[in-house]
Amino acid sequence: MSSDASTVVGLDLSLTGTGLARVSEDGLQVKRISSTGSADATLVERSVRLKSMIDRILTWTGEPGLVAIESPAYHSASGHTHDRSGLWWGVVSALLDQGVIVAEVPPATLKKYATGKGNVNKDAMIAAMVRRFPDVDINDNNIADAVALGCVAARLIDHPIDGELSQARGQAWKTITTRMGDIQIR
Repeated sequence: MSSDASTVVGLDLSLTGTGLARVSEDGLQVKRISSTGSADATLVERSVRLKSMIDRILTWTGEPGLVAIESPAYHSASGHTHDRSGLWWGVVSALLDQGVIVAEVPPATLKKYATGKGNVNKDAMIAAMVRRFPDVDINDNNIADAVALGCVAARLIDHPIDGELSQARGQAWKTITTRMGDIQIR
């Protein structure tokens, strides 16, 4: 498969509402992919749900040159951790199989990159992204996180869309690029 090196995507994976942000020559586009499940779902129902979500996410994502994705929250004790892991690995594995570069961004680092502080709540993330992109429909925290991840991805290919970095945001950027190691993006 051939990828479009000038198109990048930010993904904030969630079982109930995955946020997606695409940055391309056409600008910034966002989408939320929703899914519902039940606590008593059978193994087959859970599998079908995950496969459907993965397919919908990959279809919308297309073949970008790079995807920035939030790292798993390893210390999260909320329900359905195993299913969330399945979604994360299903998407990441498929992207890697396509030859897409995947950049993992830890949640606290993403918050610091977006807002200057690594411990802000979801409303602060939404507010920061709405201020930065007032013409984009950023109406929930999953989309806000995806937009922030899209900004990271765009900066990784030297096409930043989110303005100058403050000192705090610059520290987060250094963490992100250090984590990337010697992966060749260009």
